[in-house]
Amino acid sequence: MIEGVFGWLAREALPRATRLVWLTIPEAECARNLAARPAKAGEDAASRADLVQWCLDYAIRQNANSRAGHLALFTDFPGAKVCLATRDAMAAFLARPA
Repeated sequence: MIEGVFGWLAREALPRATRLVWLTIPEAECARNLAARPAKAGEDAASRADLVQWCLDYAIRQNANSRAGHLALFTDFPGAKVCLATRDAMAAFLARPA
């Protein structure tokens, strides 16, 4: 299992992947989650604000770490894949038999 927010890293792992799960939670929800989580070691208010803004810019970035970059990976993946856009869909996916 690999978390693929960094598209360049996900691209390296995909040739060995058997399934691709893309979580497409709205940016505003992700930003709220980031803002609410406990601070990491060395994190200050400015770095937290930068991270939240980076999250909010997901749809407009044009690199491997963007919605467009992740969509290209998802579209081109030849194996089993699923796109989950809500927490309910994620819970249902996790609850189903393996």
